[in-house]
Amino acid sequence: MANGRASAHVAMSGWFGIRGIGSLFSLLFVLQAGLDGSAAQTLVSLTLWAVAMSLVFHGLTARSLLQGDGARLAA
Repeated sequence: MANGRASAHVAMSGWFGIRGIGSLFSLLFVLQAGLDGSAAQTLVSLTLWAVAMSLVFHGLTARSLLQGDGARLAA
């Protein structure tokens, strides 16, 4: 794999990475460790918003980014 292609795959992996499940796992880890009260409520809200916005932005950009990656791979 050429260096430019590797960079494209790294960028795609960074954008479409494990943000959703990783965020939820981290949230559950912190909650299990004993965080409670208003800090826990704030963290849950922020995490769920981040996951929701990630889904929206990934949905809006997936087709164009994947089509561009396919063209780079064919070159």
